[in-house]
Order: sequence, then structure tokens, then C-alpha cells
Amino acid sequence: MFDREYLKKEMEKLDGLMKERLDFYLIGGGSMSFQNLKDATKDIDVVVRSEHDLKLLRDALVRTGYSVPAVRGPYRQMQASLIMENRDGFRWDIFVMVICGGLRLSDAMIRRAVELFRFDRVSVHMISLEDIFIFKSVTSRERDREDMYQLFLQGLDFTVIRDEIIWQNELNRNAAWLAFFFNGVEEVVEMG
Repeated sequence: MFDREYLKKEMEKLDGLMKERLDFYLIGGGSMSFQNLKDATKDIDVVVRSEHDLKLLRDALVRTGYSVPAVRGPYRQMQASLIMENRDGFRWDIFVMVICGGLRLSDAMIRRAVELFRFDRVSVHMISLEDIFIFKSVTSRERDREDMYQLFLQGLDFTVIRDEIIWQNELNRNAAWLAFFFNGVEEVVEMG
């Protein structure tokens, strides 16, 4: 497991290698770590806004020693655009706008996000707790259910969650992600 200091150092390394400006959004346990809701995380889930940004990030990660690992089980189901891992075993799960094959990083999520770090060429944003809850609900990883429960205990604004789910459903009527969302919520309710 990797703490927030480790995560920050990995992000700082990228800044010196960027040829252009890059913004990315933390959507999972990494964001929870920086909000003092988790002591450590195995990986960092990030969203970039374009294929060009994905290439910039990939090239910088390769220059710092990251490579593409073998991907199995729930990680494959998340449908990341790219997964990179370093020698320490720390992973970046990188998505281009769409997460888990259905949910989109919406303009509303971007507005709710808070800038965590602004380096010379890299800006790191944290999405809101409500949006982390939504993203974690559509995965099938056990630790994501535990994270959802932790988020729930913080006192979420369920109006924000409802409005985002309605917007996402209007954008993508594929019911699969919505079924995963309700499954995830049901499992968290059973934990309480």
C-alpha cells in the first residue's frame, strides 16, 4: 500500500517530464487518501480528457520506469484505457473520459472537482466525495464497497448523486452500468 506522500512524489516526477500542460482527475482511493479518508492505496485511478493527454501521461510514466502489467479479474472489467505499474508495484489506472465502460467524467463533476496540486506543467484535481461514490459503485472490487461505506459515513449530498445519475442515464441508456450502480448501493446498505 502507498501513502499520500508517495502518491504526491510520483505526480511531482511527472511534472518535470511533461512537454505540455496536463490536467488529470483523481477518481478513487488516491483522492480519498488526500481527503484523509484512507491511509494508503494500492493504485491511483485517474481520468484524462483526451487521447492526446493519455499519450502525454503514458510517455512520462514510461520515462519514470513504469510499464504495462498483466491485468486480470476486476481490473480488466474496469476497462481502463491504460494501466501502468512501477517496480514498487504502484499502479496507475488511466481512463479517457469514460470509466468502467459507461460512466463519463461530466462537466458537472469537473466543476465540483477541487485542484489538489498545481505544478509547473501538471495540475491534479480531486473529484467530489459524491462523484467518487458513484464511480466506486460501478466496480466489483470488494475494497470499493468498503470505500463506499466510508464515503457514506461522511454525509454525502444525495441530491448531487441523483442528479448526476439522471444525467449519466440520459447520456448513456445502456442499463449495465446503472445495474452495477444499484448493486453497489445495495451492498453498501447491507454493510450498515
